[in-house]
Amino acid sequence: MALDFNISPSAFPQPEPAKPSGMANVTIRVDADAFMLCDGEYMENLQLKAGVISKTQLPVGQHLLEFISSDNPDIKVEKQVDFPLPNRSYLVLVNELKALVDKRTAQVEQQRQAEEAERKLKTKDASAAMDSQDETDTDDCSRQESLKQKFEEGRRIVKRGGMDYNRGLEMIKTASKEGLAEASKFLAFGFAYGHNGIKKEEELAGGYYLAFIKQAKEDDEDLPRTYDALGAIYAEYERYSSSSSSKKANRKQAEEYYEQAVKLGYYKSIFHLAELYHGWNERKSLKYYLEYLSKGDQTIYEYVQSCLVVGRKYYDGEGTNIDKEKAFTYWKKGAELGEARCLHRIEKYFKGRLTDSELRQLNKGLEGRLLI
Repeated sequence: MALDFNISPSAFPQPEPAKPSGMANVTIRVDADAFMLCDGEYMENLQLKAGVISKTQLPVGQHLLEFISSDNPDIKVEKQVDFPLPNRSYLVLVNELKALVDKRTAQVEQQRQAEEAERKLKTKDASAAMDSQDETDTDDCSRQESLKQKFEEGRRIVKRGGMDYNRGLEMIKTASKEGLAEASKFLAFGFAYGHNGIKKEEELAGGYYLAFIKQAKEDDEDLPRTYDALGAIYAEYERYSSSSSSKKANRKQAEEYYEQAVKLGYYKSIFHLAELYHGWNERKSLKYYLEYLSKGDQTIYEYVQSCLVVGRKYYDGEGTNIDKEKAFTYWKKGAELGEARCLHRIEKYFKGRLTDSELRQLNKGLEGRLLI
C-alpha cells in the first residue's frame, strides 16, 4: 500500500495562538485495493480503497480519519480534507495517519509471516506423514508377505493330508483372520465344495465368503461368484425356513447377494434369482428367466433349463397369460440346444407341428448332448 501526502505551502499562514485563521489543504492518494484501519481513539473500522476522499470542513477536535470513505473503488480522484490549524496540528494528524498505516502494515506482514510459517509446518507435517505412510506401507508389505508364506505352507500341509491336516488348516485360518483374502477364498470354496484337500463343511463356508468379500480387491475375478455363493446359502435357508418372516428375510438377503453378482457381470445369478422366486411369485420368476435368456450363455445347463421352464410357464399361464405359440418357440429352442425334455413336450403338446425330417434332425442333435 502507498500513501502520497501533498501539502500546499500557501495553506500555512501563521495564526496567532488565540485566533484561528487559515486552512491547510491535504490531498491523500490511496492505491491499495482495500485496507482496513482501526482508529485506536474512536475504535472505528475505516476502509481505504482506491483514491476516494471526501471534501469536508473538519470540526474542531475531530479526527481526520473519520472522513476517509470508500464510495467507489473503481474511480481514482483527488479531493481535499480541510481543518483549522490552531486547534489540531496538520502534521500531527498526518503523522497519526502514517502511524496507523504503518501499524496496520506491520500487522498484515506479521499475519503473512504467520500464515507462511503455518504453511511450511503443514508441508513439513505432510512430508512426515508421507514418510510415515511409506514406512506403514513397507510394514504392510512385509506383513502380507509373511501371511502369504504362512498360507502357502498351510495349503501344502492340507493337500498332503494325514496327521498334520488340522495344523495346516489352522495356519490357513490364521492367515484369513489376519486379513489375507486369498486364504479366506481358499477356505470358503474349500468348505463349500470340498476342494483342494479341505474337508467339505458347508456350514462353515458362509463366514469365509463374507471375510473374502471384505478383504478382496474390487477387481478380484472371484468376487462375482462369491456373491452368488452367498446368495445360494441364503436361498437354501429360505427353502428350509419354518416361519414366513424368516423365509422373507432370507429371500431378501439372497436376492441382494445375487443382484450384486449380476452387477459384477455374473449372469448366472439371474437364473438363480428366477429359481428363487419360482413357485411363489411366478411373475417375478418369469421376468428373471427371460432376462437370463437375453444375456446368458447358451452352452450351459442353466440356459436350456430356462427354455424348458419358460415354455411351461407360457403353456400353463404361470405368471403370464397363456401363449402356446411362445411355449412352442422356447421348447423348440431348448430342443435345438440338446434339452430332451423340450423335444418331449413338443411331441406331446404340438404333435404334427414339426415334420418327420425336423424331428429326426432334432433327435440327431440330442445325441451326446443330452442336458437332462
